[in-house]
Amino acid sequence: MKQSEIDRTSNNDRWILATLILIGHTVKHIYISALSVILLPNIKQSLNLSSTTYGSLSLAGRITGTITTFFSGFLGDKYARRSGTLLGISLLITGISYLFLSYSDTIFLLTISMLITGIGPSMYHAPALATLAKKFPEKQAFALSLHGTGGSLGETLGPLIFGSFLIATLAVGWEQAMRVSSIIPILIGVIGGFGINYFLRNDISKKVSLTNYYSGLQIIFTNKPLLILITAAAIRGMGESALEAFLPVFFLENWKYSVNRIAIYKSLMRASGTITQPLLGIFTDKYSPLTLLIPSLLFLGLLCLTIPFSNDITIFSIPLIPITLLVMGIFEFSLQTIFVSLGLDLTKINKKESEDMKSTIVALMWGAMSLGLVSPVIGGIIADTIGMNYTIIYSGILILISALALIFLKLNISKQV
Repeated sequence: MKQSEIDRTSNNDRWILATLILIGHTVKHIYISALSVILLPNIKQSLNLSSTTYGSLSLAGRITGTITTFFSGFLGDKYARRSGTLLGISLLITGISYLFLSYSDTIFLLTISMLITGIGPSMYHAPALATLAKKFPEKQAFALSLHGTGGSLGETLGPLIFGSFLIATLAVGWEQAMRVSSIIPILIGVIGGFGINYFLRNDISKKVSLTNYYSGLQIIFTNKPLLILITAAAIRGMGESALEAFLPVFFLENWKYSVNRIAIYKSLMRASGTITQPLLGIFTDKYSPLTLLIPSLLFLGLLCLTIPFSNDITIFSIPLIPITLLVMGIFEFSLQTIFVSLGLDLTKINKKESEDMKSTIVALMWGAMSLGLVSPVIGGIIADTIGMNYTIIYSGILILISALALIFLKLNISKQV
């Protein structure tokens, strides 16, 4: 076979691999978004949970999610050629957790189920993004953004499928909706896992020993710009986690929106990110990620602060809220992969460690964005004490603080140059 034919086959294989990863990511986020936007708020109402208890349930999922994220980084580096197995297990646990949640009618069972729920989705990002970064070194941010596009598409479809279709149209209860649908991610996880492993069969990535892994961690954690970036990502994660947990509840309880209306509004928020995310990836490959991240976070934080005061405002007879959510959606979910791409760039000073430990670096960045573990609990306490509108304001302030941390990072990098 000629070299050009080998190169063409290799290029086709990597795009098929990327498509399989994207499909799995889409399915995963259909279930994540349906849970946070539609199902958990309905569980809160049906079991008459306080906002603090509701936030604590979110905390339970984030605890196991954060732990799993960091652990999946090591597994992704050690078993790089078996990433499909890790991604398949991720979807398998996602389906099982839905089944467990559907039978949870007490605080204890809900807590156990949410602990399991946090495990499955958190296993996906580190091996998936690391695989894409290795396969597309010349267009890293674009490849990671395509992965994010799958997530945005899933976040768009999830509330519509479960909220507008199953619950609002077919009048299926949240318990039945979760039980019937739990089999789908299990099947796709098995099929997709085998497919991804097949296209990684010729991968030359070497296994990382514990000794090399520990040495690599020492190098990573002495990287001052990376530590600043992780801090900024963690602060942003605090703001995002509180917003994600309580915005649907705010719409449902404070403004008395219907389940269908909430589903449509939240889907609008994700739909815009589905369209713009690859464009942001192309921009990031061409320019500095900080050129995009800093103004985007400032804009996003300011928009978040306007939400509690926008219910009765219209522009040319169009409610302001869906417009605000649509604009926020361009940046809110899309910036996650830009954070990861910047983290990978900041660790290229020592190429050996950055190449051998991509999954770990991705896990550190994604884990940092999940480190706002107690933020939903803080948001719940704020809601129970002074009102849920202040929880939304709290989220916006944290996002603005993360932008300030990135400004500090830019100044730090400029001094080193």
